[in-house]
Amino acid sequence: MSSWPPLDEDLVKKIQGMVVEALSAERSLPLALEVIRLALRWADQLIEAFEALNPLPRPIVCQAGCSYCCHHTVEATPPEIVLLGQVLNQFLAPRKLEALRGKVLLVAACKAGKSREELAALQPKKPCPLLSDHRCLAYPWRPLMCRAMHSLDRESCRASLTADQVTGGDEFHLHRYIFTFSIVAGLRQGFQVLGCQTGVLELSQGLREILLNPHLGELWLRGERVFGAG
Repeated sequence: MSSWPPLDEDLVKKIQGMVVEALSAERSLPLALEVIRLALRWADQLIEAFEALNPLPRPIVCQAGCSYCCHHTVEATPPEIVLLGQVLNQFLAPRKLEALRGKVLLVAACKAGKSREELAALQPKKPCPLLSDHRCLAYPWRPLMCRAMHSLDRESCRASLTADQVTGGDEFHLHRYIFTFSIVAGLRQGFQVLGCQTGVLELSQGLREILLNPHLGELWLRGERVFGAG
């Protein structure tokens, strides 16, 4: 059965191998976090290199302060959630962290038990809890799915949100999805080899767990099933 987007199997294997090689000898959370950060940077670098060598037939119109795609339901893997939780728990000011926890709990409760169709219907009214003043609180560490998202028509994004439905554009640049989703697959396969939970999570559900328990990452790395779904 073919997948969408098509994956770069060589890239999948490279990411999987990087995870397994780095953590087989020393299973430490700081090292795991650095491996996950490296995978995210790799996605950005691959996209930048590809677009530097291949002029795009249509420009990407996304810019700072444009947050339409932040209303999409975002799925992320446990490694991405663990990295996000570590960064937010460690570096966000206490007052902002407490406000974010409350926001995440509300959004997660609203989305709990919903089907994909029901989640899609909620999208216009329930943006990502990391969205603040039209900007992401954790942009450098955002999930790979967020890195894949882009638009060639800003007006189409605005119109879809105004119409109470958030839809992806009809036109897009496939390479962004291939690179990011191949790295997602490599992360999942690598941590699966290590015995870690790897099922995909709805972002607010995963953030709820990691923000309420800052030590969850260590338990996850030990192979415990710490997320309620996925």
